[in-house]
Amino acid sequence: MNLRFLVIVVLLLLLALFAAINWPAFSAVDELNLVFTTVQAPLGLILLGVIAFLTVLYLLFGISLRTSALVETKRYAKELEEARRVANEVEASRISALRETVEGEMTSMRETLSAEAEAVMQRLDESENVLTAHLAQIDDYIKTGGVGSTPAGSGSERGTDYGGSADAGDTDRDAG
Repeated sequence: MNLRFLVIVVLLLLLALFAAINWPAFSAVDELNLVFTTVQAPLGLILLGVIAFLTVLYLLFGISLRTSALVETKRYAKELEEARRVANEVEASRISALRETVEGEMTSMRETLSAEAEAVMQRLDESENVLTAHLAQIDDYIKTGGVGSTPAGSGSERGTDYGGSADAGDTDRDAG
């Protein structure tokens, strides 16, 4: 229970006890001046009636205030739940969009990497073919003893002589 409500109940009980103990004084008829006229009435009962009326008004005000606060709290709870639901939907759509973007970027990167790998493999194959051709020419050059031809793309074209001079090559073979 609310402390304020408990204090009011205790005060009303004390007032009721006071009125019960002093009932003859409360019910005694007196002459009351109402500015324009005078009336014969029990002043104590009139004051008790005013206190009872104010108490009922206070209780009604408290109940209406409490009710409006509960209604407002419920409305805020609904709004909060709706905002939470919308935020979750927005977050889910952001995550979905991010996932699609990342997947698209990953696909693009895979395609680029695949194309680059294919290009590198093609260059390696070309280099292997060129190297094989050069090695075959060098092998032919060595087998023929270097007579009459130089390997294509080597020797005198580049300023390099693979086999050295013909005499030096013959000297090595004669020694061996």
